[in-house]
Amino acid sequence: MALRYALKPRGFQNYCRHVFKPPGSLARSVSVDSRFFCQGSSEDIQLSRPVQLAGRKYLAGSFVPGFPEQLSSPREGFPLVLKARTDADLESKSIEFWSECFKEQISELYKDFQNGNSEPVAVLLRGLPIKTTKDFSRFVKGLNFEHFVYQGGLSVRDEVEDFILSGAGEPKEFSIELHNEMSYSTDYPSKFIITCLKKSLFGGETAICNGRELTANIDADLKAKFERKGIRYMRYIFDESEGSLYSWQRSLMTHDKEEAEQFLTAKGYSFKWDVKNLIYWNDSASTINHPLTGEQLWFNQAYQSNSTYYRAMPVYENSDLADEKYPYTTIHADGDVIDLDDLHKLRCTSWNTAVGVSLEESDVLFLDNLAVLHSRMSYDGDRAVATSIFK
Repeated sequence: MALRYALKPRGFQNYCRHVFKPPGSLARSVSVDSRFFCQGSSEDIQLSRPVQLAGRKYLAGSFVPGFPEQLSSPREGFPLVLKARTDADLESKSIEFWSECFKEQISELYKDFQNGNSEPVAVLLRGLPIKTTKDFSRFVKGLNFEHFVYQGGLSVRDEVEDFILSGAGEPKEFSIELHNEMSYSTDYPSKFIITCLKKSLFGGETAICNGRELTANIDADLKAKFERKGIRYMRYIFDESEGSLYSWQRSLMTHDKEEAEQFLTAKGYSFKWDVKNLIYWNDSASTINHPLTGEQLWFNQAYQSNSTYYRAMPVYENSDLADEKYPYTTIHADGDVIDLDDLHKLRCTSWNTAVGVSLEESDVLFLDNLAVLHSRMSYDGDRAVATSIFK
């Protein structure tokens, strides 16, 4: 099932030039609690330098003709910027205090979204006293959401505190594609939160994408094709004795084969063993209906879980692996190979819709994972972030 690039450069370039519909105004009519927060603007979080996309090394699809040249800066209202007030009586308040304030604020923002008064919830919170993973753990605990266990997750993450995971463990030279967290899974979180603890010297921008806009911007015929044919996620992960970046023991959080099988069965996966290595798969739709608004949203990892994503990684450079031997690959649920032109059209559209944010230290970015995609650009130097996911 080895995939081969068979792109039609002129046609694809024309597609990328014309399919994207620039968004209308993203101005929000949102309920901001002015006692504790003041609303910032897009000017507060503009990218400090251009972020190249087309021709970017170790970014899947970036060398295909028509790939967008640069990552766009944030637009007004996406993400919503909230700054913690610095009034004298608030300066000494605890992390738990700010967590309680933000919990009430998030509740109001979700009501605005549900009532059709705002875009999907994407909030950059600035000015909190978060310096360590322990601080972040205290903050997210206070939000009182139901914790989501990252069992079966695709990325390489470690639990560093209660409810807190390390940032994605992919090589820093590699740019992670836009995705909804764990949308390849039979079970996925609804909320994704990240904080920056140490900013890299260069790069490491976080790109986010409004899933409502992305859904509208995808070509109607392409969308219908994926809705009709579905997506099959096929995972091949080595035993830890193979020394791979990915192992089934790490991903499934167990060293016991029987426990691994019980987890896969309970979650609705099909599976088999290739001697010591594990193969499992599941079929999924390309969209979901948001539980608050009922709107249909593009929600999958057709390209980010495809072998072409891994081929762009430094560790797989010049690899001759068959597609089904990468940690993940995707085909259509009916067994047909996904057309590479289709994958690259989706990549082009998602990056055209995305905006980039350079997180400052102590920033917290809160995303509705069902309606907002996120990514991480490559970087130089040291960088430290922590993440948390909730049901």
